[in-house]
Amino acid sequence: MKKLLVVLVGIFMFAVATTAFAETKVTVGVKAWANKWDWKQEDAFGNSKTWDNGNALMVGPTLNLRFGDHFFVGANYLKSTKDYESSDWNSSVDTRSFERTDIDLTMGVMFSRYVGMFVGYKTMDAPATYTAAPGSATVDGGSFSLKGPGLGVVASIPLGGSAALYGNLAFMKIKMEHVWPSSFGLPTDSSDKAGGTIELGGAVAFTPSFSGTLGYKIQSFSGDDDFGGTDTHTFSGVTLGLNLTF
Repeated sequence: MKKLLVVLVGIFMFAVATTAFAETKVTVGVKAWANKWDWKQEDAFGNSKTWDNGNALMVGPTLNLRFGDHFFVGANYLKSTKDYESSDWNSSVDTRSFERTDIDLTMGVMFSRYVGMFVGYKTMDAPATYTAAPGSATVDGGSFSLKGPGLGVVASIPLGGSAALYGNLAFMKIKMEHVWPSSFGLPTDSSDKAGGTIELGGAVAFTPSFSGTLGYKIQSFSGDDDFGGTDTHTFSGVTLGLNLTF
């Protein structure tokens, strides 16, 4: 996938250079994603465990540039407004809390008004804290992170007037790293995962320059860990966006 992405990025940069003097539109906005994090782990002996890390609202700015009618680049930054929390990591009364930051970068081409494709790169960083029992000290809880490239398609279906349906689907190859709390004495898992993301929703233009979106987004990554087992992480929930185009 990496070689393909390098080729596609090169083609994209050349195409953008040839349309440098075409009309450029800049869209800035804010996006929110209220999502749930489910973490399932199965060891080498077939024993499985699922942690419900709860729900958190992520909010952050977005930036999109449109070059002429075909080429675009985008950047999204989302940060959790509260920690994801779950228990039963080492005992039934402990708590592990994750603070999360996501960055998504994309560049792509629209083949028509309705369908296009893009390449992208995603990072997620989630440092954690750990509390062994209620009332005890909160200590370093390790961390969870992932990063890697993706390839996807995007589509839009006008509904007439100022409304439209939208969707995007991407497949990703990522490197995941999970650092356990130091008190656990467990080795770090650094392994490759495959997965993807899908978002479907609706958009409406309130004015020619101001618009909003409402959708539902699912991200899921799964693969073997370093110890003969498997890990699956699923994030899902409602998205909301407000955008201003210049």
